[in-house]
Amino acid sequence: MISRGRLDMGFVKGVPYEFAASNANPVGVMDRFWEAHDFILKAMTTHDGPFNWEGEFFHYRQVNIWPRPYQQPHPPVWSTTASKTNARVLGERGAVIAVLGSGYNTRALYDAYRAGYASTHNGAVPGADRFAYLALFAIAHNEQEARRRGELVADYLRTGSRVYPPFKNPPGYLSVDDNVRLMRGQTPERSFTKDGRIIDMRTGSVQDLIDSVLMLCGTPDQIYKQIADFVEYTGGLGNLLIMAQAGHLNHADTVDQLTLMAKEVMPRLQELKQPMMAQTAA
Repeated sequence: MISRGRLDMGFVKGVPYEFAASNANPVGVMDRFWEAHDFILKAMTTHDGPFNWEGEFFHYRQVNIWPRPYQQPHPPVWSTTASKTNARVLGERGAVIAVLGSGYNTRALYDAYRAGYASTHNGAVPGADRFAYLALFAIAHNEQEARRRGELVADYLRTGSRVYPPFKNPPGYLSVDDNVRLMRGQTPERSFTKDGRIIDMRTGSVQDLIDSVLMLCGTPDQIYKQIADFVEYTGGLGNLLIMAQAGHLNHADTVDQLTLMAKEVMPRLQELKQPMMAQTAA
């Protein structure tokens, strides 16, 4: 209400190592996730008086939110996934699919989403605004400075995934299909370049991260070309989120990066055939 409808909602199940800290059971997490999702949307869209919710996991009496959501029927819903199964479900429900760290695995996730969307929308093709991608970001007026910033930003990946192994995949957190992929070596820390080369984001060089689109890095011209190539590969990408603040990058460099993106890259994105909307993720 305060923003006059400028709200997008993100629904995520959380990372695996949050379950031990919160004393939650990872078994059935997606069932709880979807029930919570459906309950929230019902609360936002019910207009004929209070209702009771008696679900498998949640129980509420006399639900009646006030004030009503400014956006109708409800604010846009986003959700993240690295699974083709979940991507299809998101497509069936019409939510925005947001992916990160998937690089050149992204097209497969987007295609699964498109198939799910078409199955529940009379064969319609989802617009580019239904797709989002998050990448690390390093930009400067010259390539050498951009690479220096890229090294600092990359430290986020090199340190952020250092988690005690038993907390990385508690029983029940992942589906059977996702566990099969893990046993085949397809871990969340691994991505692929366009030519199929495997990149480990924890140890890859800045060039490796650029090649796998885990990072956008370079001069404004180079950044624009990297974005344009990736949009073409995905078949349509309407929401680009950039991590321009990460790792050991300082405040001054972060401000300069955002300024360069806003002034020298974003205006050019209008040239792309697919509509683009650039956002920042802290």
